[in-house]
Amino acid sequence: MIRLTFLAHSLQVGGAEVQLSNLVRGLDRSVFAPTLVSFYDEGPLLADIRAAGVPVVTAGKSGRGDVIGFYRRIVRAIRGTRPDIIYSYLDFPNVIAALARPPGGHTRVVWGVRASDMRLADRDITWRLNFRLERLLVRRVSLIICNAAAGQRHLVANGFPEEKTTVIANGIDTDRFAPDAAARLRVRRELGVREDEVLIGLVARLDPMKDHPTFLQAAAELAADLPTARFVCVGGGAPDYVRQMQALGEKLGLADRLIWTGARGDVPAVMNAMDIGTLSSAYGEGFPNVVGEAMACGVPCVVTDVGDAAEVVSRPDMVVPRQDPGALAAAWGRLAALPPTTLRQRGAEACEHIRTTFPNRRMIERSAAALAGLMNRPDRDTGRPRP
Repeated sequence: MIRLTFLAHSLQVGGAEVQLSNLVRGLDRSVFAPTLVSFYDEGPLLADIRAAGVPVVTAGKSGRGDVIGFYRRIVRAIRGTRPDIIYSYLDFPNVIAALARPPGGHTRVVWGVRASDMRLADRDITWRLNFRLERLLVRRVSLIICNAAAGQRHLVANGFPEEKTTVIANGIDTDRFAPDAAARLRVRRELGVREDEVLIGLVARLDPMKDHPTFLQAAAELAADLPTARFVCVGGGAPDYVRQMQALGEKLGLADRLIWTGARGDVPAVMNAMDIGTLSSAYGEGFPNVVGEAMACGVPCVVTDVGDAAEVVSRPDMVVPRQDPGALAAAWGRLAALPPTTLRQRGAEACEHIRTTFPNRRMIERSAAALAGLMNRPDRDTGRPRP
């Protein structure tokens, strides 16, 4: 049995956290003995992981000021699992995993990288310091698993050793994200959207990297030409930024055409209500889960050329430049102009593409093979095989 300790910031619902939950719960227990260690004690995904029989240890981080005590608790929690492999997800856990690696050279450290081109100059100083620490600590790491080729290229361009990296694309839960005609009708009635209207949606937290201004400006352009177009933004964010985006929508004349739902717990149902899905991000994406999830629900998508979005959507005519509202509106318009039967056929093709190319099981199998393979070769840093 390979003792595998996963390290996560929290188990709130996010793209990386959902992938982590799927992997932890889907691993073959005859090969792996998984444990999850989390910085924080809360998160809706914790219950799912515990229900799958995976031990969960939380370090009870109380906030930014909880530094020294938290570090001692998290190191104790990690080392207490006596791991053969520590697999961390995202930047801050990656640094902790490298620092908490038990002495002796037996434990392998695996980093999970879920983004690319994060424009650290736009983030606070902790992000920039963390990236520098990762570059210093990478010598302690046996493998870096990127969920996108764009993420791998970004690391290599910034001095990380290419030979330590590999790409394993995310998997989409096509049982949860699937076409659902009843959900479509129910949510459209709730939102007040008629069946003869074209609902174009963006599912994303309100954060500058998701570039809601480009979405809203494109919506204003299309709305002027297509009276049946309606728009919906699904996701929460910092209250001040949410208010800024809502004010921009009103300034652009979208008040009667635009719906803000906030964060929703029924994302598959909301995606089914859409006719066209969107990724408008300006930077930072790796493998954009929301694109694969919307497509799995039978919703064709238009995406900006960020991360591996073009590979996920697999239609060059549906990929537009970043921060180009005119191009985004034009791509929406091409889809909206299709006869309803043709648009539904495009959705069915999108669904089949995700089912065959990015199934959840493939992500689990490839991850398991990469992790198990670490135990069958000497560690790159120490030269020591598994005892």
